[in-house]
Amino acid sequence: MLVEALDPGVQADVRLGLIAPRAALVVSALPRGNEQQAAARLVAQRGLTVRQAELMVDELTEAPPSRRAEILTRWSSGPPGRGGTGGGGVKKAGPARGAAQALVVTITTLRRAASALHGHLGTTPLGMYPPDAAELLHGSLRELCAVLDGLRATLSAATDEPAPEQRA
Repeated sequence: MLVEALDPGVQADVRLGLIAPRAALVVSALPRGNEQQAAARLVAQRGLTVRQAELMVDELTEAPPSRRAEILTRWSSGPPGRGGTGGGGVKKAGPARGAAQALVVTITTLRRAASALHGHLGTTPLGMYPPDAAELLHGSLRELCAVLDGLRATLSAATDEPAPEQRA
């Protein structure tokens, strides 16, 4: 039942470990689609607890649709409102922590994009597209390979692990 109530993007976030299953259950109270995705993204990016997610979802479900974007913006930009967050909400970040959080957001975005790309390529081979679209996609994927190769080298250096070609 939970899987049926969750947007596929939120399901992917749970599988990737970006959002806890209990938090996903809370988010499933929202309509599938943009609202669930936005709420799940906030839970992952802001590191909201399940209780904080409950407060946010309660506020969203109680509000008229015209105010929901405003509520999501408020939850994304400052400490969670409405008390009861257990620790006073998300703490204000210093410069180093802010940079680390920005990096975590970028990593999360890359993981989501990689998961989506993996899903698309796994279900629809390039040969299924019209020839001009397949050619465009093929070129774009080749360019992406070059970018990912560069990223792999940077990641290897950042994590002090040898690149795959250096391990052999």
